[in-house]
Parts: sequence; C-alpha cells; structure tokens
Amino acid sequence: MARKSKSVKVSTDLKHSILQSAQEAFASGDYARAMQSFQLGKSVWPKSPLWDYNMGVVAHKQREFTKSLGLYEEAIKLDPKHYNAYLNKSNIHFELKNFDQGVEEARKAIRINGKDGKAYYNLGRNYEALQRIDEAERAYVQAIKYEPNLVEPYIWLGKIYAGNGRYDLALELYATIPEQLREHPDVLNHLATFVAFSKGDWQQA
Repeated sequence: MARKSKSVKVSTDLKHSILQSAQEAFASGDYARAMQSFQLGKSVWPKSPLWDYNMGVVAHKQREFTKSLGLYEEAIKLDPKHYNAYLNKSNIHFELKNFDQGVEEARKAIRINGKDGKAYYNLGRNYEALQRIDEAERAYVQAIKYEPNLVEPYIWLGKIYAGNGRYDLALELYATIPEQLREHPDVLNHLATFVAFSKGDWQQA
C-alpha cells in the first residue's frame, strides 16, 4: 500500500514538473520548448486532455490555426465538456472568418457553461460579423451580465447602439462600465464620439 502511495506521489510530482516547465517556456516565448514539454506529458498521460489542449494553445499563439483546431478537437474527444477548447475554437473561427462555425462553437461552450461572459462575447462578435445585429446585441448584453469586467462587450454593444443612432443608450451603457475599465483608450475615444453625436456636434465627433 505504501509503495502504491509513493508511486502516485512520484507520478504527481512528475506531472507538475513537466507542466511547470512547459508553462515557464510558454511565458518566456519559447514555444518550441513548451510544445516539447507538453508532448512529453502527452506521451506519459495519453488519456488526459490537458496536453492536447495546451499544445493547441501554443499553436494558437503562433497563429497555426489548423494545427490548433486539430489539437483542441483531440482534447474534446478526451473530454467532451472541455469548455475552453470550444471557446478557443470559436476564437479561431472568428480569426479565419468562418463566422457560422464561430457561432456554433460559442454555442457549444455556452451549453457547457452558460454563465461565462467570454462565450457570449465570442457569440456576439461572430453574429455581428454575419450582420445578425439583433442577436449580437443580445449576446453582448449577456456577456456584460456574466463578465462585467470584460471591456470588449461594452465597446461593441456601444457601437451597435451608436450605429442605430441610439447615442443616449450608448452613453447610459458606458456609465455602467466599471471604474477600472474607464481609462481604456477605446472607451475614452468612443465616449467622446457618443457625447458629440448625442449633442449633434458632428465636427467634434
């Protein structure tokens, strides 16, 4: 029994060591070494989605989108409820302008975790790219509800309101932005534009 316990501890320590090495390499920008470490982990624990997912993140960071999608898919095969894999697939499809697929992957993420604003944000921007503005608007509202400290949904929802001439609504939205986000350059720029247009001051916009 003691031998089994010791074996489990060695295995856990080895896993932690490999993962730490990979994460340090990734943080320093040494993506080749990070990939090698994650591949080593995969060879030792082939049934864990951890390794495929993180290799997908490395490939994603390097904009190797096809490779990254394949690795995320491998992680999903091992864990069909891998929220972050679906979320990142949605991001990649947006980058590739495969907006219908971006919507589909974001919806899969939402079915797994319907209370994370990041998935609603991904859903919104893919809808907006498809010119499905009403659906994008609803998605951004949900993103803000569940992730009030994520600045992008405020910016894009504000632009939708402004694009429809609803400057007062855009200003009301911006008044709800958490204080720590209000100095974001896009927030400041759009706020100035909304104020100018709401006053009919086109030259200042």
